[in-house]
Parts: sequence; structure tokens; C-alpha cells
Amino acid sequence: MINRFIYGFCASMLFSNLLPSLLPIWMASITLIIVLVTFKKWSFISGTLFGVLLVSICFNSLFSSQESNIPVKKQFKAEIVSLVSVNSDWISFDIRLLSEQSRFYDHYYRLIWQQPPELKVGQTWLLNARLKPITSPLNQGGFNQQKYLLSRHIVAKGTVKQGELVAYFAPFRQTIIDNLTPVLRSLDNSAVMQALLFGDKSLLSKQQWQQLRQTGTGHLVAISGLHLSVVFGLFLLLSRGMLFTCWPHSSRRNLLLSMLIATVFALGYGYLAGFAISTQRALVMLLALVILTMVNQYASTWQRLIWALFAVLLIDPFASLSAGFWLSFSALAIILLTIDYTSLQQQTTLSQESDSTDCIDSVDSNREQLSLYQRFFQDHQTRFRRLISQCKAFIVVFWAVQWRLALALGLVQAVLFGTFSFHSIWVNFLMVPWFSFVVIPLSIIALVLNLLLMIMPIPQNWSYILGETVMQLADLSLSPFQWLIGFSDAWPLALVRLPDNLILSVAFFILGLFLIKWSVHKTWQVVSSLLCIPFVMLTVQHWTLHHIDQFQHAVNEPIITDATLKPIHWQAHVIDVAQGMSVLLQQGNRGVLYDTGAAYGESFSYAERAIVPMLQAKGLLN
Repeated sequence: MINRFIYGFCASMLFSNLLPSLLPIWMASITLIIVLVTFKKWSFISGTLFGVLLVSICFNSLFSSQESNIPVKKQFKAEIVSLVSVNSDWISFDIRLLSEQSRFYDHYYRLIWQQPPELKVGQTWLLNARLKPITSPLNQGGFNQQKYLLSRHIVAKGTVKQGELVAYFAPFRQTIIDNLTPVLRSLDNSAVMQALLFGDKSLLSKQQWQQLRQTGTGHLVAISGLHLSVVFGLFLLLSRGMLFTCWPHSSRRNLLLSMLIATVFALGYGYLAGFAISTQRALVMLLALVILTMVNQYASTWQRLIWALFAVLLIDPFASLSAGFWLSFSALAIILLTIDYTSLQQQTTLSQESDSTDCIDSVDSNREQLSLYQRFFQDHQTRFRRLISQCKAFIVVFWAVQWRLALALGLVQAVLFGTFSFHSIWVNFLMVPWFSFVVIPLSIIALVLNLLLMIMPIPQNWSYILGETVMQLADLSLSPFQWLIGFSDAWPLALVRLPDNLILSVAFFILGLFLIKWSVHKTWQVVSSLLCIPFVMLTVQHWTLHHIDQFQHAVNEPIITDATLKPIHWQAHVIDVAQGMSVLLQQGNRGVLYDTGAAYGESFSYAERAIVPMLQAKGLLN
């Protein structure tokens, strides 16, 4: 019953952005009564209605009467929560309102301040600003800033006209960052270290972001499930080893204590990362696994995934608007399901190998007749065979996870961003183990040692030298990664931009193959095979036109004329470039563009932000 309620809740929350309208606030009590009445008999429907009710209440709470009157000039008291970007004469930052509290959520604004005073996270200001709605140009293939800001609970944008500093209470996280900034700035890979330790990716240059996208390794520098799992596992092993060495006990006490210690370190790491959305999702999943282990409760992979999804959506109903949400849970689903699937396949092989090993040991049962050297050699030979089998099993599971992650997340990335990286499989196959066993442990150990040096009674000069030396070891481990992605600019097919029709056809093709494999009846297999037809037709059409064009250039004589084929109709696309007027006339794979919109210096251009993604989505520009 509970599971069906959770399924209905998750389904309604995931697809709530497809609803034509949300529930009005006066229907909240009626809907709640229906949810309670249908909970026992129709749990799925009850969960679905509860999801619609929750997202409606949260949306009405965010967009209250104060936001309905904008654009307006307004004075308010606010706290700076993050610095988004800094330019030569202006700064963009996010604030949390203190003068007007929301019923369920705090109100967040994204503001721009030209020629501002020194701004820091944790400062409280009395600001006069002109606010406007969070509208943004909406074009095919373009970035939906409105959805992005809403996923971060930002309900308005604005420009600061005047401000007065009221108070400054530096958060503990910001104090740590300020103290470690001089150490990090002396490193060669300071931007990546800042992202790994504190989740601050603002120092990464455009070239670095491009290299990360080309190699599909952006997830390695964004604190998520991989990093938290490594931190949890590292301190679980250390604390468990210390407890079993210094305070041995036959019960589960040491295991539970070590899990609590590892959880505290994982939460501290999440706090230093600013509890970003991806970090929150990974922490919820990790806490769910820890709780299930502590209460000694078995749960299948699917149940653990659904419960984590339920917890994330219950805490933040707008999480599904974020692209990182779909990437994170897609990765979790692929990893957990693949591990379970491959583990079941390998259990039979491992059991057979163990049986054969036992048979070999039973043949030589008269161990007393063997010499000490022969018995030692026999025991270590058996252990070596088992170790080789376990290593093979690990490599098989790791490779199965990697190629599935590369293909599935590549498809999700293509749907969300219109790009695909062909080199992500082998690059991640090399770099994920390197980060898991070398980079992340060294970085966390360096961070913990630097924090200990900050509170220990050591002279400041010695503390700085020791902290810098330890941090340089972690920085040195990043050199192979930076060296590898530095060559990605010269790789062929480093980052392919795909048109929308190709993305949809490939998605249907993969779905069709999946259904064909898992369908029981032949009828369903035939029906599922119909999903593969669009991709096959598109491939044949592209191949035919490509070879016809090559032949026409070779003989210098047109083969396809208006008499042999029906004329391709013209299509007119009006592109949203705010106050400008941009029109695209398209015929097949060619087009005519009228106007490119406005541009504001080198920092912003509608041609780059709106028109180029539109042309790429239509297949007119590679």
C-alpha cells in the first residue's frame, strides 16, 4: 500500500510540469480529504493527487502576491547566499529575503549590481532594487533559464539601485573557504580543487568547461554520489579499522559506530559543498542506505531507488525541473540495476570456481604428508586464484556499468542539451577509478589535515607550509586528468551536436531494442520493433542523400531535379530574441536567417544564446 502511494506520488511529481494548470489554493482542503479517503483502497491514485496538491501549494507559496506585482521598485532586507558571476564593472548574486518570509519556502532573487562595494556570502543588506519576472527567451534547442531559476526557488530577477550593509555574519563554511583560499591559489589546478572540495565551479574557465563536456567528465568535478560514496567508504574503513583494533567487540556495535562516523564526515563534506541539489540527492540516497543497514532491513534495488526519489521530491517538489536531477537518478538507476544484474550472473561462476577449488583441496586432504613449504604454497595459490577471480568480477562489473552509463547518460544529455560525447566511454573508464581511489581520497585527506592544522596550536607559518605541502600532493594527482582532457580539442568527434529528429529517433530505437529483449510474447516484440523504424528510415535517408551529393559533385550534373522529386516546402520559424525580430526560413537542410538579435559587448549575444542552438536543433549547423 505504501509502495503504491509512493509510486503514484513520484509519477505525478516527475510529470507535473506537463500539467496544463495547477490546483487553485481553494481546492487544497478538498483534495486533501480525497487523498485521505482513497489512501487505503486506491493508494496509487491517492499518491498521485497528493503530488499534484504538494506542487500546487509550493508553487503558490513561492509566487505569492508580492511577486504578482512585478516589475516594481522595492526596498527589502536580504542575505547574500551565493555569488553567481563577477565582471569588470558588475556582479550577479543570489539573495534570500529576510523581511518577507514565505509560508513553506524562502524567497530568492537573482540580482545584478553595477559597480558594487565588496560583497560576501553571509552579508545582510537593505537593498533598493527594480524587480522583474524570471522570463527568458524560449526557443527550440535553447537554454530555458526560467525553468532553471525556478528549480533553485528563484522567483524574480532585478537590478540593485542602492544598498546599505546591515550586518555580516560569515558562515562557518565561508570562513573555512577564506582560510584555505591562499593555499588553493598556489596550486596549478586550483580551479578543479576548488570545485572538488567546496563545490565552487566559478573559477573554471570556458575552455575547461568545453574540455569537460567533450570528454564527458563534468560529473567528476561536480560533487555528487561518486564523491560522497568515496568519502563515506574512506572514513568507514578508517573508523572501522580503528574501532576493531582498539575496541573489539563481537556484536554489530563497531559496525554501527563506524557507519555513524562515516555519515557525519559525508554530511560535513556535503555542507562544505554548499548542499547543492546534486549533493542533496546523493546524501538522501546515502542516508536511506545507512538507515536500512542499521535497522537490518532488506530492500531491493528498485525499492531503495524509489524511496530516495520519494524523499528528494518530498523535500524539493521543483527538483524535477533541474537537468542534474535526471542525470543523477539516471546514473543511480543504471549503476544499481547493472550491479545487481551482473552480480547474479557472476554468482554461478564464482560458486563453480569455489567448488572446483574445494575439490582440489579435498584431493590433497592428507596435508600432514606435505612439507611446510608445499602447504604454504598450496594455501597461497588458492588465495591467489580467488583474488584473481574477484578482480575479474570487479572489472566485468565496472566495464558493464561504464558502457551503460556512457550510452544512457549520453542519450539523456542529448535530449537535455542536444550534444553527445563519443569519447566519454574510454575516458571515464580510465578516470573514474583514478578519481575514486587516488584523487578524491587524497583531496579529502588534505582537506581534513588542513582543517586540523587550523585549530591546532601551531605557528601560522608552519601551518601554512604543512597545509600547502599536503594539498600539493592532491593537486599532483590531478595532473594526469588535466593532461588527458587537454588533448580533447584535437580529437575527432569530440562533441557532436545532434538535431532533434535524430535524438528522438535514437531514443525510440534504444527503447524498442530494450522492449524487444525483455518482451515475453512475440506479438509485443513485433510491436516494439515498430519503434526502431524512424531511426532506420532517417539513417537510410541520410545515407542516400549523402551519396547522391557526392555523385553529383563527381559528375557535375544534377541527378535530383524538381521533376523527379516533390518540392520541399518552406518553413518559417520566428526566433525569440527579446526586443529584436529574427526569422529563419528553412527548406530541407538549408536556411535563410533574417536578423541575429542584439548583443551587449562580449559578455552576451542573442546570436550565441538563442540563434545558434536553434540552428543546431534544426540540423542546419554542426
